[in-house]
Parts: sequence; structure tokens; C-alpha cells
Amino acid sequence: MSLYLFDEFVKKAKPHAAFMDEHPPGTPAPYAGIYRCKDCNFEIGIAKGHILPSDHHHGRVSAVRWILVVEARHVA
Repeated sequence: MSLYLFDEFVKKAKPHAAFMDEHPPGTPAPYAGIYRCKDCNFEIGIAKGHILPSDHHHGRVSAVRWILVVEARHVA
């Protein structure tokens, strides 16, 4: 589970497809942020465009799907 300390740095998002879409392993992350494996709940931080980890990241063979749980946004 993702944790945070300072409320002013995190804002609750409105319903958005970015948080509903599931992403297969080996594909580029469409957003920078924290992704969670729906199979084992392992979380990773990843930059936009970097490749999401493989099917075997947790030692089991299963249909891994990544979901975005925290989007990292640059605010000027």
C-alpha cells in the first residue's frame, strides 16, 4: 500500500480512465507514478514511458496486470 506524510502533496483524483485501465507487463507506462500488480499487490514507482515489469516479477506465472494507484504530475 502506498503511504504519504504530507497532505498538501497528494490530492484525491476524480474518476478517470488512468486509474481504471489495466496495463500488461512489458509495455510502456502511460503515466509516471506508482503502479500496483493486481495479482500480488507489489508496487513500483516508474517514469512515463519506462517498461512495466515482466510476468515473473513476483516468482509466479500468472496474468499480471498493472494499475496506476498514484499519478506523479509536474506542477509548475
